[in-house]
Amino acid sequence: MTNNSIKFGNIYSAFVSEDVSSGSSNENPPQAPQTINPGYITLPTTYKLNGQNYNLWSHSISIFIGGKGKEDYLSINLVQPDDKSPTYKKWKAENNMVMSWLLNSMTPEIGEQFMFYKTALEIWEAARDTFSNQDNTSALFEIKGLLHDLCQGEPSYFITLNRYWQQLDVLDAITWSCPTDGKQYKRLVET
Repeated sequence: MTNNSIKFGNIYSAFVSEDVSSGSSNENPPQAPQTINPGYITLPTTYKLNGQNYNLWSHSISIFIGGKGKEDYLSINLVQPDDKSPTYKKWKAENNMVMSWLLNSMTPEIGEQFMFYKTALEIWEAARDTFSNQDNTSALFEIKGLLHDLCQGEPSYFITLNRYWQQLDVLDAITWSCPTDGKQYKRLVET
């Protein structure tokens, strides 16, 4: 084997046991290509935060991060260990991983705003404070108009209807009867 060119998609472990200059090979045959762990190359979500789609983005990225078992990094329940703690190195690596997932799920213009935060929780809370729209009037109006125009005979009627109902549930304003309700809801959302 004298071809020493590397093709995209082929990743070889270490160096191939071959002397390319003389054309002779060592006794060990070349290693088979290895695949990259899909968790590192999979995009977190197809919904990139663009400033207009916070609700869809936050739900989608929450599912992704929860699926990786790292949802605690978006919660105040996980406390950053002291930098001298034996668990600090692991916490830092996982926090950086979640931060990269969050930043990679944003458009470059939006991601730049959050690039220098220190924790995933800081990014998560700042994105919520910046882009979650407390007054969803225009989005509610648009969805209600689409529902009004939806015809029952259309092939994807039920799927479309269900999707818009779910979006209305997310956007619909909640009126709390007392401050304790709001605190309880916030606690449930953060867990």
